[in-house]
Amino acid sequence: MPLRTHILSIPGASVTRGFWLYICRVESPDGELVYVGQTGDTNFPHSQSVFNRLATHLVKSGNTSSLFERPRANGIEPRECGDIRMVAVGPIFAETSDRNEFDTRKDAIRELERRLCKDMTEAGYQVINSARRGGVLDDSLWQQVRAEFAVHFPKLNK
Repeated sequence: MPLRTHILSIPGASVTRGFWLYICRVESPDGELVYVGQTGDTNFPHSQSVFNRLATHLVKSGNTSSLFERPRANGIEPRECGDIRMVAVGPIFAETSDRNEFDTRKDAIRELERRLCKDMTEAGYQVINSARRGGVLDDSLWQQVRAEFAVHFPKLNK
């Protein structure tokens, strides 16, 4: 196998813990696949960073390897893919040690994730996961979040 240089770069802010939404875009041999996700779901009181979430997606480890397992379930090996790129918005909510605040933020981020999955699918992206329902959608916050993702996923603008 010939030697190749790969350059990995992350913004420093991506190590900030909190409640983030993200989309992983995978250039697979079968075309572009997208995975919509969020941080801050279950590990009270810690909401992990989006950088940590990306790392856990790429390592086979229990329930946290969704990005690795889903393309593989479709016969696609991650190492055979081109770029795997994460577009992350956040942190939308800060990490909190208060259980009630954590649960409220968890429900809100879940509903934002569910809506992002729905809108990405309706816009024509091949979304490889689904998201469960959360709390009440804050429409003003949703419009801001959607606009941030639409910069990188222009079919959301149609």
